[in-house]
Amino acid sequence: VFRDQPYEVYCDTHGSVWNKFMFHWAWMFYLSKYYEFIDTMILMLKGKKVTTLQSYHHAGAVISMWLIIIGQAAGSWAFVMFNSFVHTIMYCYYASTTLGL
Repeated sequence: VFRDQPYEVYCDTHGSVWNKFMFHWAWMFYLSKYYEFIDTMILMLKGKKVTTLQSYHHAGAVISMWLIIIGQAAGSWAFVMFNSFVHTIMYCYYASTTLGL
């Protein structure tokens, strides 16, 4: 996909990367951010304290992804990768504490 113009991943001047596949994955990731609200509600129903950081992060991620989508930001992959990395660490921590590790 990027053989001819590798810089398109960073600066999609023709919209080729966005139109080929990035919109689909950005949209799916945007929709997945709404699950985080459900995740927060589950914690609240269990009587767990929800931190201010978690609340602002979940709201901010939805807003950020919406802005990325309407702006067709070619660099959206960086936000998606970093956010996914943080959530992977977080859910591994939750799983390990649930298992008593």
